[in-house]
Amino acid sequence: MWFKNIQLFHIENDLKFTATELNELLMQAKLDACSQLEKFSVGWSNPFGADEEEYYVHTFKDCFLIALGRNERLLPQSVVSDMVAEKIKTIKQQENRDVFSRERALIRDEVTFELLPKAFTKKSKLYAYIDKKNKWLVIDTTSATRTEEILSCLRDTLTGLKLNPATLPERPHTLMSNWLLQHRCPTPFTIEDCCELLDMKNGVGSIKCTQQDLSSAEIANHIRAGKQVVSLALSWADKLSFIISDNFGIKRIKALDIIEEKLRDELVENDYEKQAADFAMMSSEFSSMIPQLLAVFGVTQEAAVSNVETVETT
Repeated sequence: MWFKNIQLFHIENDLKFTATELNELLMQAKLDACSQLEKFSVGWSNPFGADEEEYYVHTFKDCFLIALGRNERLLPQSVVSDMVAEKIKTIKQQENRDVFSRERALIRDEVTFELLPKAFTKKSKLYAYIDKKNKWLVIDTTSATRTEEILSCLRDTLTGLKLNPATLPERPHTLMSNWLLQHRCPTPFTIEDCCELLDMKNGVGSIKCTQQDLSSAEIANHIRAGKQVVSLALSWADKLSFIISDNFGIKRIKALDIIEEKLRDELVENDYEKQAADFAMMSSEFSSMIPQLLAVFGVTQEAAVSNVETVETT
């Protein structure tokens, strides 16, 4: 139960609900099965275990793990298109006439209506957790669409919640480029072996480097020629590695040997205890790493939300 990504939001208002109260709120908007004519359904789900259990929050200290469930019917467009083509062919043969765009659209709707109840359903979960102490919402995705989906559900569930996406200073790429030129960044962070360079003047000319020595003269020459670092692989305190972009999106998070050894030492008897132990370790390490990561970019937790439009629930 380790997040592979971090989308970080600062929570501006005081969080006065308990885990029990949050569970009751999420339960009121729980995930339901798709109806026969729904393409998908979205709602809160059990973070661990079976969806039918009335358990929608897992708590460790001041951190509340939640999961947005999604049921989506799998109806490949190729199947729909083949059936539409077959119906149009039959009309042309039997009625000796052409089928134009408006009728084609109606036929497609009829085919979708006919096939949808028979389609298989795919289930997925999008995880996030609320850190009450640090007043963060941490979402495990890099997708803008999925991020907006869970934020929309939170707006509906937690009335009055105010969120601001964490942002870096105006020119974080300049700072990261300087790190590469010096091949040194502030401790306890270490530069790893991946980066992406972009010609900031023209917005084109991207170069992606993977498993390369970023201290090489070739990388330095690209930077001196005008390219800037827009994403960079770092490790933190020999515990976690990740890639950070200049919009503070964090992806490809991986636990390193120190963390892996601690997790192996955990005495667990079942899947639930394993997931609970993972979340306890992860949320503890994130609560230490995130402020330090913000700090190396010269951002305090309060300043990180300045000049950003507030997203307020209604």
